[in-house]
Amino acid sequence: MANREIRRKQKIDNIVNEVEEIKLRDSIIIIFVIGLVVIIAYGLTLLARHVGLFDIRYIKPEVSSATINYENILAGTIFSREENEYYVMIGNFESNESVYLGSLGQLYKNKSGDKLPIYAVDLSEGLNKMIISDSSNSSAQTVSDLKINGHTLIKVSGGRNVKYIEGDENIKIELGI
Repeated sequence: MANREIRRKQKIDNIVNEVEEIKLRDSIIIIFVIGLVVIIAYGLTLLARHVGLFDIRYIKPEVSSATINYENILAGTIFSREENEYYVMIGNFESNESVYLGSLGQLYKNKSGDKLPIYAVDLSEGLNKMIISDSSNSSAQTVSDLKINGHTLIKVSGGRNVKYIEGDENIKIELGI
């Protein structure tokens, strides 16, 4: 019986040793796999950095002076421009009918000699629609009084309406084209 007990203990010890060996082997395999994953991830990071995937390539914008286009203005600024005397051409420049009016303005700008600055108010823009009306008010001195019915040229002097001209042919005559 004593031999049987010894063999049993040896058998149990062998099984325990085998289980410990399996646990040790599994732990070594897990540690090896984790190490391999870390090494592969590090290698891919180095490769991506070498290829340039992590370059931000940020280019600092150059600071330059701002240029403002004073040709097209909003209706609210018709009587408050910087110059003392100027023209304001008003029309719906999106329509086919206003091609002639736009070309008159361009011809005036290209005209040589002494001339007044000319600005354009496009009635097709939402903020400018407040001045559209069925009847015109040629004596308007403020934007709230201004009513436009068709193509119009206003000569402003000292922030006041000094000439109110309607119609393409009358505008052409006023601009001297």
